[in-house]
Formats: sequence, C-alpha cells, structure tokens
Amino acid sequence: MKKILISLFTVIFAFCSFSQLTKDELNAKAVERYNENDLPGAIHYFSEVIKYFPNDPMAYFDRGMMKEYAFDFDGAIDDFTKQIAVDSNSIDSYFLRGIVQDKLGNDIEANKDYSKVIELEIGNADAHYFRGLNKVDAKDIDGALIDFSNAFKANPNHERSYTEKAILLLKQKKYKEASLNINKAISSDSTFAKAYYFRGWLKAEKHDFKGAIDDYLKAISINPEFEVEYLFTPKMKHKLSDYDKALKQLNNENPNNVSYLELGMLNLYLNHTDEASKFFDKNIKMYVRNTFTFYQIARLKQAQGNKTAALDFYQKAIELDATNPFYYLKRAEYKLKINENACDDFSKYKQLSKNVENFTWVKHCK
Repeated sequence: MKKILISLFTVIFAFCSFSQLTKDELNAKAVERYNENDLPGAIHYFSEVIKYFPNDPMAYFDRGMMKEYAFDFDGAIDDFTKQIAVDSNSIDSYFLRGIVQDKLGNDIEANKDYSKVIELEIGNADAHYFRGLNKVDAKDIDGALIDFSNAFKANPNHERSYTEKAILLLKQKKYKEASLNINKAISSDSTFAKAYYFRGWLKAEKHDFKGAIDDYLKAISINPEFEVEYLFTPKMKHKLSDYDKALKQLNNENPNNVSYLELGMLNLYLNHTDEASKFFDKNIKMYVRNTFTFYQIARLKQAQGNKTAALDFYQKAIELDATNPFYYLKRAEYKLKINENACDDFSKYKQLSKNVENFTWVKHCK
C-alpha cells in the first residue's frame, strides 16, 4: 500500500511539474513572439495558456494587452473583463480596460474603470490623471481639475497632472494659478517639453513674446518632435507680428543661439513658408542626413499643398530612421487629411511604439 501511494504521488508530482513547465514554455514563446513584433503569434501562445490553464488570470491579461496592440480593442476589453472575473481586484485590468474604452470613445465606461482603480487603490495618481483627461473630453472641467489635483497630491512629481491643470486654468485665463502649476511641472521634471511649451503660451498671453519663444525653443531642444503649431490658431493670428519682432530680436541678440532648424520650424509655425524653406535648406547643407529636417520639409510641403513632395520627404525621413514610430504616425495623419489609406503606417507606429495613450485615429483602422 505504501508503495502504491508513493507511486501515485510520484505520478501526480510529475504531472504537475510537466504542466507547470508547459505553461512556462508557452508563456516564454508568447513573449518571444511579442519581442519579434509577431502579435498574432503572441496571441496564439497566450490562448494556448488559457486553453490548458483557464483559471490563470494573467493569461487573459497578457492576451488582452496583445489584442490592444493589434487594434482588436473589443477583444482586449473582453480579455480584461475575463481577467477581472477571475480576479475582481485586478487594478491593472481595470486601468487598461479604461484606456481601451477611452480609445473607443466610451467615456462613461472608461470613467467607471478609472474610478474602480481609485476605489481599489486610493491615491493612484495615474488613474486620477486619466480620469481627469476623460472628464476634459466630457466637458466636466471642474471634475477634471479635481482629479489632476488629486493626482499630484498622490504623487508630488506627477508633472503631467500639473501641466494638464495649468492648461485648463490657462484657457480660463487664470494666469496666476496656471503659472504656479506649470512651474511646478517643470520643477518636477525639467525635461518635460510639453510644460515648456505651455509656459510659452502663458507668456504669450501676457505679451512676453520673447520669453514665449525662449520656452518654445526649450521644448524643441528637449524633444525636437514636439509639435507646437496648433498654438497659432486663427483667434491668435493678430499676435503674429509680435512673434516676428521677438524672433528677430532673439536672432539679432545672439545669431548662434538659434539653429537653422529651429529658425525654420518657428517660421513654419508662423506660416512664413519661404523663410522656413531657406533655413531648412541651410540646415540640410550642413547636415545632409538630418532625419528631422526631412520631416520638417515634409510639413512645409504639406503646408504648401504639394502632396507628392510631402510624401517623398516623409519617406526620406522614414528611410533614414526606420525604427522611429513618430514618422509613421505623422505620415499616417497626413494621409488621412488627403484621403489616402493610412492603416499600414498606423499599424507600424503601433508596432514600434506600443503606445497606450489615447489617439482618436485608432477608430479608422479597427
């Protein structure tokens, strides 16, 4: 009898070890496929884990992430929901399900998920931050301000929340409060380009145009890919002459302070396409393989209505830096504007960036 029990225990132990090994191997293969940007392969192996281990909550979570990366948002929501059914306290699944709901424009459902995260983990700064953004979309500005405040109360270095609160205050013309928050954002992270950009906007509102340009240049120097052209909206066109004067003053005071690339970008933002073209040409002569300059020339051609040239320069930028998701995203956004199919570029962007932020373009390629 004792020998039978020992034999039975050995069989059970061997079976459990084999199952656990199989599970680890399947997970390893899924991760391997993911690292190779083979999302269907990763989804397949996580599905195999679920097939043999249906009560493993992490398998649903991992497969949900892969589906989100592959633009299968409904599938991702379904997997996160299944993971929650197994583990009702899964903060990560509620949070990522909220992100995906946001992408689909399901503001109410996204808000519920972010709120659940906050309920499960009081002081979750990111949940407050994303719920704040969600409330901005829903025009609940007072609620958004409260969430952004709660985010940086939970994390005093949450520069994004300081910045988003400052943006709302700036739009309400509460300049003193906006200035306080934007400076806190910069103190929290001196490399956060968006904060410098909006501090520049704030300075422009206070008619400090030279200070505004200084901050725009700081934003560009930190992140050359930072887009600032939407500052120059029709309601602000009357201030362009003030920007012109400040730009000339800045360049005259120290001609070496601003590069040809930055001068080209600022002139492009000011709709001075001829001047921008001259500066970009000078920059290309100095740096023949400057990828970002090719991108700026693409934007210049785009502003001039030259579709063929714009696409050519987007392609040049991509050829020089094929692993940078930014250029695929910008070419895709341009293709949408000229009614060309952009899904391949969006897919490439998603594959390279694995970005979870909320982009409205995802609806075009579901």
